[in-house]
Amino acid sequence: MGSIGRQPLKLYLPLGAEHKNQDLNRMMYISLILLSPLMYIVTAQITYDRKDRGITSMLGYSIPANIEIVKFQENQITHVYAGYFKNLPNLKTILLFDNQIADLDDFSFVQVPSVTVIKLQYNRLSMIRKNIFTGLPNLNTLNLAHNEIHEIQLESFRENSALEDLRLQNNLLQVCYDLIVQVILGSKVITHSH
Repeated sequence: MGSIGRQPLKLYLPLGAEHKNQDLNRMMYISLILLSPLMYIVTAQITYDRKDRGITSMLGYSIPANIEIVKFQENQITHVYAGYFKNLPNLKTILLFDNQIADLDDFSFVQVPSVTVIKLQYNRLSMIRKNIFTGLPNLNTLNLAHNEIHEIQLESFRENSALEDLRLQNNLLQVCYDLIVQVILGSKVITHSH
């Protein structure tokens, strides 16, 4: 048998309960990357085929336990609920950029210790509370750029000992970035631009 390369599979699902009279432009698609004859899914992408009407909530979308990458970018999601990503032991990357996210619950990313990348740029976040990123010891890259962040609570990243790339540019922070990094992360050096 020859080896099987990555093969994309797109499943079209109706958005909401009103699917009886829906046209094709109102269909959401899930793009799944298949890696083996056993259909081991490692990437789930949940987007909408028209940017102006993206999904507004992640609730109701079940993610397979063996998933490694979750792509919810370029939608209209407004909130990330506590524990939504729990019980996904292989999850490494969460892409939530370019949404309308204004709030992240405390413990939004609990029980996903394998996560190394979270991208939340181009949202509407205004405050980072100290328990949002709890339970992410392997988080290496966190992009919070291009939001409306005006406050980051002390010790917001205290459990993120692997964090090396923290992006905060283009927010509403009123204090020196170097001071924020020093207070929140201790002596670890983070590269950033204004």
